[in-house]
Parts: sequence; C-alpha cells; structure tokens
Amino acid sequence: MQQLTGTIITREFNSVPVLHRMAAPVSGQAYWDYPSADAVALGVIVGFDQNSAAPYMAQIQINSVVQIESDGSGAIAAGDPIAAAASGKAKKRAKADGTTTRNWIGYAHNAAAATAGLLVDVQIAVHSASNT
Repeated sequence: MQQLTGTIITREFNSVPVLHRMAAPVSGQAYWDYPSADAVALGVIVGFDQNSAAPYMAQIQINSVVQIESDGSGAIAAGDPIAAAASGKAKKRAKADGTTTRNWIGYAHNAAAATAGLLVDVQIAVHSASNT
C-alpha cells in the first residue's frame, strides 16, 4: 500500500519539518510541532516550504492512509495501534490496564522490523482512551 491523498491542511510549524513525521497543535499557540512521545498526534507532514529559518510552513495530512517513519524501538505488525515516539516518529502503542490515558494516531497497514527509518502505512484514526 502507499499513501492515499486525504485532507491536507497548511500550518505554521515551530521546528524544521521532516516528511513522514507526526504533528500536533501546540497548546495555547497558533503553530504546530512534533508531539512529545506518547502525546496526541493529529496528522502527518506530507510537504513543507523550503524556508531556512522560522517560520516554517508544513502541509499536514489529517485523514486517510499516510506513511510515517518508524523509530525502530520495536517491531510493528499490521493492525497494531501506532503512537508518537520522539521527534514525531512512529512506534507500536502498547496496551495497558489501568487509568493511564493512551494516545494513538491510527492503525498500521503493514509490518515493519525494529529498524529506525522504515515507513509504516497508517490509517489515521486518532484515539485517546484510558484502560486500553
């Protein structure tokens, strides 16, 4: 599978944008940035301007199927929930019992080895839930 065009929004981005990385609005600010590990991610960078300094402008896909770069922390299987890792990369979202809130951007369509930099096809379906 490959990336399918969905809804793409253009937003000011605080950091230097990198393709295939997750993005999220920064609380209380007008710009977006990479989410911190395990935080809510609402889209994936699919394009950006060529500015060499801020402000950067990023095109962020917020639905459909998109490719996200893996962080290599563990293998990903098709159907796994995908969460934000450092710098907006993808990792498998481990399920846990209890009251901890778990966030994930969607579900993997393909498997990926525990190797950083691999592209994972992800169906965007943002979730934030406890006891999962």
